[in-house]
Amino acid sequence: MKHKEIAQIKTQEVAKRVTLAMLVLVPAFMLVNFYDVFFLGAPLETDWLIVRLLTGIIILSCLLWFVFKRSVDQRVQRNYYHALFDQPLSPVFLLNGRGSVIEVNEKLLEMLNKERDTVIGQSMNELNFTDYELVQRYTDRVMKGHSQHFEVNLRRQDGTVMELEVMASPVFMYRRIIGMIGIIRDRTKHNANIRKLERMANVDGLTGLANRRAFNNAFHRYWIEGLERQSPLAVMMIDLDEFKNFNDTYGHLEGDECLKQIAGAIHGVCVRSGGVASRFGGEEFALLLPKTNNKEARAIAHEISEEVDRLNIRHETSSVSPKVTVSIGVNVVIPALHRSRENMMLKADEALYEAKSHGKNTVKL
Repeated sequence: MKHKEIAQIKTQEVAKRVTLAMLVLVPAFMLVNFYDVFFLGAPLETDWLIVRLLTGIIILSCLLWFVFKRSVDQRVQRNYYHALFDQPLSPVFLLNGRGSVIEVNEKLLEMLNKERDTVIGQSMNELNFTDYELVQRYTDRVMKGHSQHFEVNLRRQDGTVMELEVMASPVFMYRRIIGMIGIIRDRTKHNANIRKLERMANVDGLTGLANRRAFNNAFHRYWIEGLERQSPLAVMMIDLDEFKNFNDTYGHLEGDECLKQIAGAIHGVCVRSGGVASRFGGEEFALLLPKTNNKEARAIAHEISEEVDRLNIRHETSSVSPKVTVSIGVNVVIPALHRSRENMMLKADEALYEAKSHGKNTVKL
């Protein structure tokens, strides 16, 4: 309901009350004013009595309007208050001017898994918020008259952590702030779903490595870091040798299992080296290694090749080896304004092509 509609309803209610009161009080008022005429036989001074009567009615109606308007306003506020605390959708709390809880609704007690007696009278730092200083900072702002919207975590009695969204506003009485009212939304499941979607959007579904989207984001981040610190950045392109023959010989299910094992080996080396490994597409993988020079990059590439060799995945139709092997192209640069990430990737791809052209199962820098 709009504010204008509420104001109209309040005005109508006040007018109705004033009218009913006037129907009772005006005859009594007239009786008092005409008492000496009706009962004492005094002469009727029409002009003076009419003026006195109208003046009295106007003053009385204004007084009644003021009284009833105040009464209706208070009733509306009470209705708002009860509607807010009795509604079953959102947890609600009310603090007094000292920051102590003086009222909560059943939904909040259900969320906290607490009894009312254990919550009423507590201060905000006794409600097990994980970041009390943050809560106190926002509470102070609200008590100064500024509505606030913030997120904070709360630890329940069973040890689980809830991610909460709090919308808090000051409570006024006669233009003075006497407390704070807050509405809470449990964002735990919502945030978990968002994180899950973000992981799905950044992770390759088969291998569990970063996908190209995540790779590009990391590349941008490492490139900026290299520009600022003038530190080297290495990129590797890794391709499984004659993988089409592998799929034709053993089937795509075995091919998928092979890719997962290769990804695991690459990821293990990458984690130890502090980089990011991604599946770039098909049987091709890419690595980003910040703060890695030529010598270190070459050593890491050979380590990856050795780890793949240790997997001992058979590949009887390969012209290179009876087991699965990889070719690796490496490019190392110090990021600069006259260089580009695209050119860096192109050089790494050219190095990979050179490795494939020179017998495969090798590393080219």
